[in-house]
Amino acid sequence: MAAPLFRSRLFRTAFVATSIPAGLTLVAAFLLTDAGLWTVIALASIAAAAALAATALWVRPISLLVDEFREFAAEADTKTRAQGISRPLARLTRPTGDDELHRAVRAVESLGLAACERVDDLERRQKELEQDFTLLEGILGTMQEGVVVVDSRELLRYVNVAGRVAFDVASREAVGRYAWESIRNSALQEIVDTVRQQKIPIRREIEIPRRRRIVAISAVPLPDELGEGVLAVAHDVTELRRLETMRREFVSNVSHELKTPLTSIQAYTETLLDGAIEDAANNRTFLQQILQQTERLQTLILDMLRLARIESEPEAFEIVPVAVAGLVRECLTVHGPIADQAGVTLSAREVEGDLQVLADADGLRTILNNLVRNAIHSTHRGGSVEIVARPTGDVAEIFVQDTGVGISREHLARIFERFYRVDKARTRGAGGTGLGLAIVKHLTEVFHGEVSVESELGRGSRFTVRLPLTSPSLIRA
Repeated sequence: MAAPLFRSRLFRTAFVATSIPAGLTLVAAFLLTDAGLWTVIALASIAAAAALAATALWVRPISLLVDEFREFAAEADTKTRAQGISRPLARLTRPTGDDELHRAVRAVESLGLAACERVDDLERRQKELEQDFTLLEGILGTMQEGVVVVDSRELLRYVNVAGRVAFDVASREAVGRYAWESIRNSALQEIVDTVRQQKIPIRREIEIPRRRRIVAISAVPLPDELGEGVLAVAHDVTELRRLETMRREFVSNVSHELKTPLTSIQAYTETLLDGAIEDAANNRTFLQQILQQTERLQTLILDMLRLARIESEPEAFEIVPVAVAGLVRECLTVHGPIADQAGVTLSAREVEGDLQVLADADGLRTILNNLVRNAIHSTHRGGSVEIVARPTGDVAEIFVQDTGVGISREHLARIFERFYRVDKARTRGAGGTGLGLAIVKHLTEVFHGEVSVESELGRGSRFTVRLPLTSPSLIRA
């Protein structure tokens, strides 16, 4: 096939010749017709539809997987999975094809399931750790012992409630700061430094002056896997040391109280044996002194036994309704002559006949006798002692008030301790054992009541015993 290329005045016309196979020439001629054009369009449409169908067939599993992963992510974000974190993936559509694409989709699905199971396991472990931490925090928080942890940099890593109270730590915000900025106690700092440097446990008692407490510190180095640091446990032993002091004082007081009458008895007896027994003018006096000291010794022993019984056998008392008026009249009868001899006026205000308290009759009698006896001994000649009993709310108040020497303020806190005497010479001279008020206090507590004292030096004292009331119907029943 040939076609003219160009023409010119100087040159002849040029031609381009090409050679095309006859079949292609026929196809090209056909395509230039209308029928050929529509055929091409139809074939192109069929090819496009086939491509779209194949693409949809390949992409559909991926789209399903993506949609369900999005659903899973949304459900995870809103925390609505009640059956575990892997529950949404259980609904994934399983692709069933066997070509490369379907195998890739199934691999991604398996990877997602494994990841979800791992996340599920991690979440479960996190919840367990949170529960363990809450339990440990609760245990440490309710401990009476203070717990303090200081790391190698002297930072406060942990302190429980008891520790904050014991060492006056302001708040939990102190954790993470330098320990000695919050715990200003040089003795504790010395203990922690020694344990941290020498890697040895230390047990020592220290005093906290601001709180007037004695604390026993047990400090040990932390194991290597927990990092370098010191764990210190503080136990408040203030009450224990107070009881030990009271025990030592009790033994000392008992020894002294027993020694005094025994020494007198021994001295008078030796004097009589040395010949004074033949002295008619004095031998009787010596024997009376021996008898008096013997009675004092017996009274002391009986009071000690009574106090021991109250403390060790509180259930031995029969708590029943007791009429107060009868016991008050009995107390006046017993102590009236003693008061008259001392020149003291002893009286009682009228008590309501139906005033009854829950107590043991002998125990309440002992309470009244001890209070009235002490009041008479502490009142000068010409003074007075009065007993008052009245109901107040659901308790009965029994007052024993005097116009005696009174008690100074520094002695009031210890007035109910055993063998504690405000005026030792006066009390011993009156024949007291130093146990009367201690017996009153313990008996009142056994009867579920309380005792208190108000006093002013030089103007007298008033002791108040409060015991639970009972209705008159109970005593008649």
